[in-house]
Amino acid sequence: MFETVIEDVPERVVADELGLSQQAVHRLKIRALKRLQLHLQIAYELTQFTNKSI
Repeated sequence: MFETVIEDVPERVVADELGLSQQAVHRLKIRALKRLQLHLQIAYELTQFTNKSI
């Protein structure tokens, strides 16, 4: 997924390299990005909570 997001390699190319369909790579990429978004949101909220309690 790194290649499709960071290096802007087309999903089709990554799919061919991994032996998957383009749709499978797309679903995996979306799932990974949603997880990253959730983790970043939690980290942000924790820093906001920590900064307020100091």
